[in-house]
Amino acid sequence: DVQKKIGATDEEWKVIGPKLQKVMAARRAVSGEAAPGPFSNTPVAQAQSDLKTVLDDPKHTKAERDEKIAAVRKGRQQARADLEAAQRDLVRMLMPSQQAVMVSLGYLE
Repeated sequence: DVQKKIGATDEEWKVIGPKLQKVMAARRAVSGEAAPGPFSNTPVAQAQSDLKTVLDDPKHTKAERDEKIAAVRKGRQQARADLEAAQRDLVRMLMPSQQAVMVSLGYLE
């Protein structure tokens, strides 16, 4: 569907498709959404799960809570950097008109 929308040939799509998949995976990682497949737990999702476990323990300490919050923030920061890198990599493969379509579809900023 995206291939048709951007007017990419099959040859172009062989390069663009995997780069778009990386962008989509990176976007899921930023949100902490678990990805399908054997590597289902992103660092952000794991950090959020660890934070929830601590918060569910009524005897948790402030230090434990703060440590888990810091881990979530660090994971999100890395995930955003990974998303930006994946988007830059994708943009290099696109014509300006294709970039415009990708922006309109929400894959690029």
